[in-house]
Amino acid sequence: MHDVERQWDTLHSDAGSQGFKGCLDDTKDASQFLNSHVQMNMFRRREDFTSSELDPHEWNRARTEFQVSSKHPKTAIPDSAIFRDVIVPAFDQVRNGAQLRYPNPGHLAVHLALGECFMKFKEKAIISPELNFLEAPQYEEGKPEKDLTSEIAQAEERWKTVVRLAVSRFAVWFENIESVLRHAAAYHRYGPNSNAHHAAITADYLPPLDVLMVWYAYMNNPSEYRNDNLASKLLEMPMPWEAVLNVIDMESLTYKLRPAASRLFATTTTQDADILVYLTQPPPYSELDPHNAFSTDLIAAVHELMDGDSFIQKMHALLWLRSPSLEGTLSRGLARYSALPQATGSSVAAWLDGVNSDVLLELVWRTHMLYPAVYAAYREEVFQGSEAESNLREERDWTDQATCYCWACERVRDDIPDYVRASDFETLDDRSEGSNRSLSMLDKDQISEIKADLAFHRYVEVFHNSHPSGTTLPTRAPTARAIQRQISEQESKDRAGKYYGVGYTVEVIRPAVYDKETGKLLRKQKTKVKRSQNMTGRWGRWGLYV
Repeated sequence: MHDVERQWDTLHSDAGSQGFKGCLDDTKDASQFLNSHVQMNMFRRREDFTSSELDPHEWNRARTEFQVSSKHPKTAIPDSAIFRDVIVPAFDQVRNGAQLRYPNPGHLAVHLALGECFMKFKEKAIISPELNFLEAPQYEEGKPEKDLTSEIAQAEERWKTVVRLAVSRFAVWFENIESVLRHAAAYHRYGPNSNAHHAAITADYLPPLDVLMVWYAYMNNPSEYRNDNLASKLLEMPMPWEAVLNVIDMESLTYKLRPAASRLFATTTTQDADILVYLTQPPPYSELDPHNAFSTDLIAAVHELMDGDSFIQKMHALLWLRSPSLEGTLSRGLARYSALPQATGSSVAAWLDGVNSDVLLELVWRTHMLYPAVYAAYREEVFQGSEAESNLREERDWTDQATCYCWACERVRDDIPDYVRASDFETLDDRSEGSNRSLSMLDKDQISEIKADLAFHRYVEVFHNSHPSGTTLPTRAPTARAIQRQISEQESKDRAGKYYGVGYTVEVIRPAVYDKETGKLLRKQKTKVKRSQNMTGRWGRWGLYV
């Protein structure tokens, strides 16, 4: 445990301004607004509040150790329940304009996981020994001193080389995409004649991660992607989230291509599926010039999504995928994205300003764009044909956004959806009237549960990073939220498939009884089905027949 404790101390002492580390920022003017008047009026329900308790960012300082116990449920972060509905619906099922049926929280969660895979791929590529030949030879006698600036420059050059090669490999794969889709259509679950383009690519037909990264960047430029791909089957083919989920190891957040997919890629493109092995082989022949075949610069598109203060870097810093409020965060983002057109009307500029300046809305927006036909229909409905994807590459300083999306603030929003942290307000009066009033809505038990969730998830994250892959994660007793979710899921299962027909009511004779500590069902609910006296007809197996 000593390694975990040292990392915990380092996490707090080196806390930055991004992601869950940003929860540990010092509140510079806390002493100015946490005066006796505010404490008496805003927190009269808890007279023993201290200044640290008024700022959720300070709730991360408590250190708690957790052990592995067979009495507790196995820890899985993220919870697999978030991925329960990642099947992408057909275009005809979601094409009715502004009504948002895609994406859902599951799609957003897989998107976050894929972004982490991209980050791992980049880290691996720039330190891989297969790329040592790119470095200039050293002729000085003796061992040269390490220079940080030169090492960073070498890493950047390595990454640029990998991206250029990835774009070339993508050009070859995309040149043969029609044959891949024909082969996939003959074997997918909807049958060879179903035209189910939305489900064409399964895990056995996915390309390698470097090629998928370029495809991902290409789809993030919807105008160019649509202009280059006039075939409806390509536009109706979304990012295959279900297939992507099936090849991601959620523990290590790595992309593990299946052997069948590797063989198919090698057969189709005459390239090895591993880009680092491909570096030692001659480049494949292709009639496509990647610089002329596409109407957007794919090399630049990849760098804009992966480098610097880019979208993928933002998601990596916030690390929502490991947070205690993942599903709540994603659901709130979807709700705000759905409501955005009501606030901006048909103004493309106002809508773009909204999604560009808010990192959570940007996640939903970019996931939306990864289903080209659905996003085009949505854009047409909301903006009446205006070019909603213009200025996609306008740079924004996401650190200046009004809302803090760290783990602590997002966990508070699970209980208070409109919560805004005090230091996010511009004036002292705003702080007093906004954040503190919101926090006063939390009782002692709620605050204790929030603190416990944060402490556990942060401890597990540090433990996970300091131990070999496959190590069993620390556990804890089920929380009240977990028990309530388990009860709700059980009740949903009990209700599933039960249909008593029109005119029938179900009366609960005896409610179900659950163990308060584990959520285990102790006694089933007893119900009685009643038929309306005014109803005429004949009862059949599937309901009422008249």
